[in-house]
Amino acid sequence: MKNMVFVVDWNPQIRQLYKRCLSAEGFRVVAAAPTESLLDVAGAFIRHNTEIICVISAGCLAGGFNGPDVVKAIRALDENVRIVAATSDEYLAESMLAEGADAWLVKPFDVADLVKAVGGT
Repeated sequence: MKNMVFVVDWNPQIRQLYKRCLSAEGFRVVAAAPTESLLDVAGAFIRHNTEIICVISAGCLAGGFNGPDVVKAIRALDENVRIVAATSDEYLAESMLAEGADAWLVKPFDVADLVKAVGGT
């Protein structure tokens, strides 16, 4: 089994799509909405797993969070987590990269691009 992937997106259908695509490639996936409890969920997930990859959609605005905020908060939890920013907005992508994201996945993207971004083959 491949690495764990923690997906953050406000849209439940998009979270399901990420989960379905990455699970089919052998990743274990947990998907969460950007709510007030997001950091508690992320913290618990990170503490109990190794080799974590986070995929964060930049437009995830809920509970007072946006993409760069989520990147900064997750990076503070664990500096070794691989964080992939998923957005079509160049400004948000640059902001997320400045806060510590490791890669930018330009929306819309192919499943192969998603798998490659999280470290698959």
